[in-house]
Amino acid sequence: LDKLESIPGVRTSLTPEEVERQVERVGCVVAGPSADLVPADGAMYALREATATIESIPLIAASVMSKKLAVGTDLILLDVKAGSGAFMKTPAAADELAAACVRLASAHGRAARVAVTDMSQPLGSAIGNALDVAEAVSVLQGRDRGALRELSVAFAAAAVEALLPNVSDGAARAERALGDGSAAVAFGRMVEAQGGDPRVAEDPWAILPRAPVVTELAFPSEAGWVRTIDAEALGRAGVALGAGRVRKGDPVDPAVGIEFLVRLGDRLERDQPVARVHARTEEAAEVAGERILAAVGVAAEPVEPPALVYGWRSTEAGPDRG
Repeated sequence: LDKLESIPGVRTSLTPEEVERQVERVGCVVAGPSADLVPADGAMYALREATATIESIPLIAASVMSKKLAVGTDLILLDVKAGSGAFMKTPAAADELAAACVRLASAHGRAARVAVTDMSQPLGSAIGNALDVAEAVSVLQGRDRGALRELSVAFAAAAVEALLPNVSDGAARAERALGDGSAAVAFGRMVEAQGGDPRVAEDPWAILPRAPVVTELAFPSEAGWVRTIDAEALGRAGVALGAGRVRKGDPVDPAVGIEFLVRLGDRLERDQPVARVHARTEEAAEVAGERILAAVGVAAEPVEPPALVYGWRSTEAGPDRG
């Protein structure tokens, strides 16, 4: 929600009636908990924080599913992350959470599909808020060809094929929507419906806030293959810049963040750019740069990158590792 709210004017605190009307009129909506929509969720999160149960799988599942079950939908589609940048550090733990979410959906008579996907590295290059929006727009305009696009298409295909049993070309339909510009147009209409400037879907940096300091970070060591990326450490570097919260309710700076330019398995040469840091001050950029370099490990031999999707669960079946 912070990411969308980096678009000036966008409102994500909506009533259930507003959510329903927007879906009927525009076709899509992004909203979070409010005084009218799962109002207890914020209090429950504060209690989890106070009792050191943030990572409790039953409580995570309850928080995730309360919002989905509160709004009438034909399908609940979830992405449960596994890896260094996620609550669930292993695919097995993420699958346990996915199973809990599916059980809750089944208990309420709702259809659900849940993927367990990799977060041992950032999905895209952007770590921040305005940066994430700009990258998302690049995907929606059909220009980005990376893992973010690949996973977005997989989820769109899963939704289409679950809701329309006679359709088997969901991925091709999603690719067409990216290629012909209709996905970006739909995003612009959603932004406008929620109070923002729809031009963000055409030229995001004409609308989004920019950080005053942008520095490029070069790899200072001997060449090798990227063996490890501490995605949690990268996230914490972004938080230290102001892109995220240490505590619920902390202010967020929408302009700052990190563009991370390498992926697991990549060949990394000395002096090759690793990241661009978007910061408020040179000092903040320097500290973030040190943290980013410490989060990257290289090996002398080639490294196999991880799978993007570890498996799926659904209310109709058990785990699918395909």
